[in-house]
Amino acid sequence: MKPHPAVNASRIRRGFTMIEMLTVVAIILILASLLLPHVIKFVKTAKNRVAEAESRAIVNALKSYRTVYRRWPGQTSGDADRTFGDPDSFTPELQDHALIIAALTNNPRNTVFIELKPEMLSDDGFTFIDPWGAPYYITMDENEDGALSIETPEGNFEVRGENVGVISEASDPANTNKWILSWIQ
Repeated sequence: MKPHPAVNASRIRRGFTMIEMLTVVAIILILASLLLPHVIKFVKTAKNRVAEAESRAIVNALKSYRTVYRRWPGQTSGDADRTFGDPDSFTPELQDHALIIAALTNNPRNTVFIELKPEMLSDDGFTFIDPWGAPYYITMDENEDGALSIETPEGNFEVRGENVGVISEASDPANTNKWILSWIQ
């Protein structure tokens, strides 16, 4: 349909002006900057909750294994507590969780003590990893003194009244106050 001849042809609009487009982009950027901190906080909270749930699952699986077999997975002498998951450990069997994972999923009674999801394991399948991709530190009270002595690169923890402890360094490995501890949930 042609415009009425009285209408000036130069006044017919065929799209948005550059000013209008820049205004819309600016409004979108302002809204995004207001929402971004909340989205980041939501993601961090979700990762913390996943780490808490996974550490509880690991603790429950290990306690169930102990109840069934009357020893911890991979328990040797029982002279001292052992912490698994320290990639810097001088003892190769303590660097990952292969011993624990094998015992919990492939044992003489074929009992499945934990449902392993792919995101819980490292690419090689030998280590439990937290949502940030770092290994969990897992300690079992092998000497049965009612206390855990958990060794990590950032320091040692002494925990009374627990026989299994799982630690996730969360998003800040250097700040032990932000770590997720299985016995404080």
